[in-house]
Amino acid sequence: MLWARQQFAETEYGLIDTYEFEHGANRLKDALRHRLTHHGVELDQMNFDVLVETAFDYEHREDWIKKQFISFIQNAKRFEVMPDEIKLNLSDQNPRQYHFGHCGIHLLQKYALHLTEHGLIDFTDQIRDAVELVRENPDRYQSRYEHVLVDEFQDIGAGKLELIQEFTGPNAAKFFAVGDDWQSIYSFQGASIHHFTQFEMHFGNPVRTDLTVNYRSPQSIISAGNQLIKHNTEQLEKTVHTASDSDVAPHVHTLRG
Repeated sequence: MLWARQQFAETEYGLIDTYEFEHGANRLKDALRHRLTHHGVELDQMNFDVLVETAFDYEHREDWIKKQFISFIQNAKRFEVMPDEIKLNLSDQNPRQYHFGHCGIHLLQKYALHLTEHGLIDFTDQIRDAVELVRENPDRYQSRYEHVLVDEFQDIGAGKLELIQEFTGPNAAKFFAVGDDWQSIYSFQGASIHHFTQFEMHFGNPVRTDLTVNYRSPQSIISAGNQLIKHNTEQLEKTVHTASDSDVAPHVHTLRG
């Protein structure tokens, strides 16, 4: 702050300070309004149309905003979270989250209405409708397949899990799943690693084969990965080794944040 004040001291411009404690005490807007007015700045609130046009002035910003709302709607449907439940988790103490959440709820309701009015379904609906269809007609569908094979099983969400369960079982198809709990990264899309690590709870006791040979990386990288993953208390324990004879010295690159 001292450096910034020194830079502005030699210019025709004024510097207005704000402080973190003002934000924490929910006083930042009032303090900023007072200081701007004191320096002769005339505050003129934008009307809604101008605000929207300004917010969407940059193409990359418009695209980013749309993606945030798309993600909001998809997650609400994946996790079956209703608008009223979302409202209960919004706090006006966090204005950014609060207003985004209310806009998201409005879009979610409009989206659901649009699908209904036009007889459309999305991917989440496809999974749910398929589960209901099999449950209503088990004799017709459960006998169609002898085997069900699923890859990347660590990325399975609740809807897909129910669909697999409808097709498999003692009197239905045999189930073969491939996955790696170390590579579970899609919880934000509704995947639950517990479907993988607690497999027997959902499908009974399986025959398990551990694939511990890595064909992609040298041993130094594999060893570093083994050490890192030990910090995960919910993993299926295994020690991975490499199939390669060559080795390199790994380099660590520190990233900000």
